[in-house]
Amino acid sequence: MLQFPFHWYSAPPLLKQWLDEVLAHGFAYGSGAVLHGTSLRVATTVGGAADVYRPEGTNRFTVAELLAPFDATAHLTRMPYRPPFVVHDTRRLTDRDSPGTPTATGPSSRRADSPPLPPMPPYSSATRVF
Repeated sequence: MLQFPFHWYSAPPLLKQWLDEVLAHGFAYGSGAVLHGTSLRVATTVGGAADVYRPEGTNRFTVAELLAPFDATAHLTRMPYRPPFVVHDTRRLTDRDSPGTPTATGPSSRRADSPPLPPMPPYSSATRVF
């Protein structure tokens, strides 16, 4: 799973740099590759509404079409590519909104009638996860 805000029709530069450095020959593809069979899914947030990401819209392409390089990367690394999870119009989301609302497109792991999740514990530098 790669999760990031959609940035100029792609991933943010730091994530792109990480992908360039980590997805190396011998690790991600080629002899000795370890990612074969691991699935890849993109979860992204988009500031614009869904209707501007279509052939007739301002951006001319769907977000899924703009994420084609991730599909190509998955193909090269022999990872099954799963449909992206996209939350549109994030500029207008409120605390009441969730991925189960009509602004989200793609598969969701939580059903609309699921009980609310418990609150997250306070952050502590001693419990950082990398």
